[in-house]
Amino acid sequence: MATADGTGLRLLNNVQVYAIAEKYFIERLKGVARAKFQSQAESLMFVNEFPEIIRQFMDLAVKRLATIVEIGEFGLDILRETVKYREGWVEKVTAALKKKVKKKNEQMAAIKTRMTRLVKDIKEDKISDNRGEITQITRLL
Repeated sequence: MATADGTGLRLLNNVQVYAIAEKYFIERLKGVARAKFQSQAESLMFVNEFPEIIRQFMDLAVKRLATIVEIGEFGLDILRETVKYREGWVEKVTAALKKKVKKKNEQMAAIKTRMTRLVKDIKEDKISDNRGEITQITRLL
């Protein structure tokens, strides 16, 4: 669950510190844990492992809903941030996939055109003239 630089572990540590501080009514410690979590959570969004950390957090949250309830408003803040991040993440992933699909469709159209030309040349016994065409098709694949 940790990132290469340990941000994930620090994030989890702050969640646990907050839970302990709330259990023992240590308000100042809760404030420090919340502030550290929020500052680290913002930087965590730019780490490659963030989606995996969120997935694991959500799995844990579902399995241990009572724990989130125990840490009160802080737990709800975590869930709100997670949902807010996921919405943006879904839009980014969808846009990236649409771009890739468009590129693949363009490549497929080019392959179809080249293959049609190649089949025609084979039928007309001109295949020796099109070795470059075969190479181009292979590159597109």
